[in-house]
Amino acid sequence: MTAERLTKLEALGFVWQVHKSQWETRFVEFQNFHRQHGHPYVPINYAKNKKLATWVKHQRRNYRKLCRGQPSTMTLDHMERLQASGFEW
Repeated sequence: MTAERLTKLEALGFVWQVHKSQWETRFVEFQNFHRQHGHPYVPINYAKNKKLATWVKHQRRNYRKLCRGQPSTMTLDHMERLQASGFEW
């Protein structure tokens, strides 16, 4: 891919790292939920934002895997940011 094409795609807001972008989006949604509701407990069946509910479930699952020494997508950075935001495992 040419440098010109890269520049054009970036100018259009092309997302190169989709997983990272989605994680950041859900993290902000979690912070907003926590702020709005006064607690970090997103219900499993949270109808207002099912993607957030699923994301929270996956964060907990990946944290448990990490603690057991199993392969996990949980990173130290994500874990620290979640803990600093009041996330409950």
